[in-house]
Amino acid sequence: GQHQWADVRIAGLLLVALSLTVGSCALILCLDMIADTFSHNEARGLRTVILSLGLMVGFTWERAFDIGLEDLSSHHGGKYKALTRVLFPTLLVAVVLPAWSKYILPHALAATEHNLFRVRSFHPTPPQQDTTKVVGSRRC
Repeated sequence: GQHQWADVRIAGLLLVALSLTVGSCALILCLDMIADTFSHNEARGLRTVILSLGLMVGFTWERAFDIGLEDLSSHHGGKYKALTRVLFPTLLVAVVLPAWSKYILPHALAATEHNLFRVRSFHPTPPQQDTTKVVGSRRC
């Protein structure tokens, strides 16, 4: 009875997450190509929409994993329900964190450095003022 609905709920959440991921990726590619035709300042709005789509996809997958973990530990955890609620997320972190730190983090840091360079070159620092005093005909 209720166990079947749990399976349908998980399948529905996974279908929504997968559909939003595929649709958002296609939309992000299109928006990115359009944003590349504009200057940096003109494309800021499109880049914000792209970031929002990525955030939406992340929250969708988080919800699917959360409900999946809840159902998995409730229906298959038995007397080890508390252990499964700790063990599965720990295993997920053990798999995802090394891959994230090896592949995604370096690209994010490089993009951040690139953007900081662009901001610094767009807004150069003002020239330093001469703070020496002129006394008579000599500088002090």
